[in-house]
Amino acid sequence: MNHRISKWYYFTLLIIAVFFVTCSVEEYSDITIYGAKLNAKADPIGVDTEKPVFSWKLKSDKRNRWQSAYQIIVLDANTRDTCWNSGEIHSDNNIMVPYAGTPLKGVSRYLWKVRIRDQRGKVSRWSGENHFATGLMEETDWKGVWISSRDPAYSPFFTKEINMEKVPDEATVFVNCQGYFELYINGEKIGKDLLSPAVASDFRN
Repeated sequence: MNHRISKWYYFTLLIIAVFFVTCSVEEYSDITIYGAKLNAKADPIGVDTEKPVFSWKLKSDKRNRWQSAYQIIVLDANTRDTCWNSGEIHSDNNIMVPYAGTPLKGVSRYLWKVRIRDQRGKVSRWSGENHFATGLMEETDWKGVWISSRDPAYSPFFTKEINMEKVPDEATVFVNCQGYFELYINGEKIGKDLLSPAVASDFRN
């Protein structure tokens, strides 16, 4: 008798566990977030605006679905400290949402993610973890001096030799020029861009 009760007891617990797992899965919205961008770029580097703007896209296999609210979180990539938690903002806007957290630091990396609440009140899963890196935020951050060619018709080729005791895993080079440039390190071209810097929209607020 006790053995039979024990079997029914464990069977009941199993049913309850399955019920709660099922309910937990159904709590999420069927809307998926994708195409997250900052200043219209995916994972940009060299961001020099104090209030960059966030955008994301939504998709669902079902009809009549839309966003009723959103929440954005921005973290310092090194310390994991929260720089901005927007809280839940009741809005259907998912384009060019301005940053409103603590001031961003120059030459720093940040992580961000977003989630939304749909028209039925269900919350989506968080987007993937996106990142961006700031550049030199102020003119006073630039320590270099201008160099140029005496012949304006000639495209100069400037070289600078440096020695490092240890090769870093990652390094950032800041280039500012009156015109286009190509950057080479140890004779190897950096990046695939031509005619840099490209002309782009200004997202300053």
